[in-house]
Amino acid sequence: MAENKTQKQDKRITGRTKSLVLKVTPQLHRELKTLAAQRNCFMTEVLEEAWKKYLKKEQIVYETYQKEERKQEKEQLRKKLIAGYQIRVKNEKLKKTLQTYGEMSWEDLSVKLKKDAK
Repeated sequence: MAENKTQKQDKRITGRTKSLVLKVTPQLHRELKTLAAQRNCFMTEVLEEAWKKYLKKEQIVYETYQKEERKQEKEQLRKKLIAGYQIRVKNEKLKKTLQTYGEMSWEDLSVKLKKDAK
């Protein structure tokens, strides 16, 4: 019987080169062994399939997280753009005021400053 199992394994090249040692409950071991026997595969293959399904499920959650992260980044960018626009508007107003003062004569400027001071 053991020879038959070895022959079965020798015919199948799995490409697995890394060892993974796990301690599981006797119940999980029985379930894995039974499922593998029903599917005519190794317990490793059952675990790999379960892992792929888990990753696929988690990918959906990860993509949702990425969407939220992108939404937050867009909101931060929007706030920065608004702040930049507000600064630019203030600078334009200041520029216009300075242009107006530049066009005024020194006498007009001193009169205006005196009026503003009162």
